[in-house]
Amino acid sequence: MCDVYSYGVMLLETFTRRKPNEFEGDLSLKQWVSYSLPEAVMDIVNVNLVTPMDNRLQKELDVGASIMKFVLDCSA
Repeated sequence: MCDVYSYGVMLLETFTRRKPNEFEGDLSLKQWVSYSLPEAVMDIVNVNLVTPMDNRLQKELDVGASIMKFVLDCSA
């Protein structure tokens, strides 16, 4: 089970370009992502992974939100 958790944390780091220790207080990377979904996907997903092209942007954000939900499940 710890391998799946580690995989989830690694994916969080990859998709957000943030490290788990970048947050102050009791806030963790996982909590930050969880609190931000689904409204603030653009704020959490690495901007290099999203290409804002008119009608495709919303689809990419929806896919990003789905991926982040999966990653959160892995790191539960």
